[in-house]
Amino acid sequence: MQGTGASGLERAVGLYERTLAESELVLGPEHPRTLLVRNNLADALSQSGECERAVALWESVIGDARRVLGDDHPDTLPARSNLARAHRSVEATESVLADCVRVLGPGHPRTLTTRRDLARAHRAAGALPEAMAVCERAVRDSTRKLGDDHPITRTMRGELASLGRKLVTMTTPYGPGASHRVGRTAD
Repeated sequence: MQGTGASGLERAVGLYERTLAESELVLGPEHPRTLLVRNNLADALSQSGECERAVALWESVIGDARRVLGDDHPDTLPARSNLARAHRSVEATESVLADCVRVLGPGHPRTLTTRRDLARAHRAAGALPEAMAVCERAVRDSTRKLGDDHPITRTMRGELASLGRKLVTMTTPYGPGASHRVGRTAD
């Protein structure tokens, strides 16, 4: 996809909207491929700042996917994960994570990214120790399953470093607003 920033996102939204219209026409509104396109459109809308529209679309995708595919189908999980991420809900993300682990396994990329989303939800709620523990588990699982150099593993390590830095600045006298200068005292 060419373009960056707002124009790139606007283009992506437009392309997804066109693809969705074509998919609904050819395959029907409840076909698994159409549901995937709707999920991807919602993601693009969310990234472009149209969060209310994205949330409404994810909710409709989840309802249709549960009815057509079932709650445990691997294609139902991404929309549930995305909606939980949009709400930054610890409880909803924990529920999706439990289903991902059960259906896909602990090392599946969807499970790993959902675990990352849970760490972010804990962070947003101000629960940094919980976020650190979840992220550490994600790094271990990702390293074991995908390898040390996999992009998901690298992202998880970056998340962990960011959480560690934030936790340190909140628990040391050198936190935000503290003077970091070392000065000499007059004799």
